Amino acid sequence: MQAVIEAWRQAQQHEAAGAWMQARPLYEAILDAEPDHVPARLRMSRLEQAAGRYRPSRAHALHAAAAMRRGVGLRHVGHVTVRLLEFAEENEAVAVILAADWREPDVVRHSPALAQHLWLAGRYEDALRLLDAMESRAPGHPLLRLTRANVMRYLGDATAAERDYETSYRRCAGPGRRALGAGDPLARAAAVGAGAAPAARTASRG
Repeated sequence: MQAVIEAWRQAQQHEAAGAWMQARPLYEAILDAEPDHVPARLRMSRLEQAAGRYRPSRAHALHAAAAMRRGVGLRHVGHVTVRLLEFAEENEAVAVILAADWREPDVVRHSPALAQHLWLAGRYEDALRLLDAMESRAPGHPLLRLTRANVMRYLGDATAAERDYETSYRRCAGPGRRALGAGDPLARAAAVGAGAAPAARTASRG
């Protein structure tokens, strides 16, 4: 365990310095010791993508998803699902979200991103179920209300969508709007593409 922690620390230092080639064998060593190490899977997916190796990059993301469905690495759930969407693996992303325990604090923390990911995958009813489940666990969160507005818009309920957009705007007003997402990468991720159609998929299979 200590060796894995040290390897991770060193790999992160190498990446911060732009030394990708030095980071790679450290991530590989971590995965040799712990194949379900979700953060290392995600980093290897990125490194493989940067090297132009689509299939290994996708395979690492899928392995991370499988590990998460086994209950490993839930605190990274939003990062895994967004990575899956980058590969147009909507069904895998949805499966990860639906398999998670929505009462878990890590799921609640990631819920703005997860709700948006369900919406982007075209799973409007599942997105609404998650949003309803978060009403008591993350009350007043503007990004949750924003995603609800987007879902209602695509379901054709313009009145409800307008109401939810206005609520989201009010909740973000003033210093709150400036602070929103400033220190939370998941909040920023949830806000990206808020006006984009769910059908817009950016992953390349080349």
